[in-house]
Amino acid sequence: MLAMAIIGSLWTSSAAAADNTLTGSNPAADSTVATSPSSMVLTFAAPLGNDNVVVVACGGTAASVGTAQVGADSLTLTVPITAALPKGTCNVTWRVSQTNGSPGGNGTFAFKVAADTATTVATEPAGAASATTVASAAASQGNTAGTTGTE
Repeated sequence: MLAMAIIGSLWTSSAAAADNTLTGSNPAADSTVATSPSSMVLTFAAPLGNDNVVVVACGGTAASVGTAQVGADSLTLTVPITAALPKGTCNVTWRVSQTNGSPGGNGTFAFKVAADTATTVATEPAGAASATTVASAAASQGNTAGTTGTE
């Protein structure tokens, strides 16, 4: 519900709001990326203030993103993606401020994620556990030379 309220608030527009224009993004609007990006970069035509919000929803579910950070050039927003985005269409909704803090505009775009990001689980190489077990057993039997044999 909170995500929907935030998205809804981004749609409301103030009459005094200047319309800053999104000039580009990574991922780009209407593009397809192989797997979830670790961050997004939105580039605007006019300098940004510090009151900016970016919300991402994939398949109708709010995605986990960090706080949008204004770049040193004052034209870019970098948004960390804190949990991998799922396969499918992701809608990005943004609201930015002007350098004086007043509303600077809002908009949306979408991109697609072609495949779920693979989760890698670290495992020991085959036989590693048994070698550790053998070394531990040898040490507990008083074999300090590091060799094992049959008794």
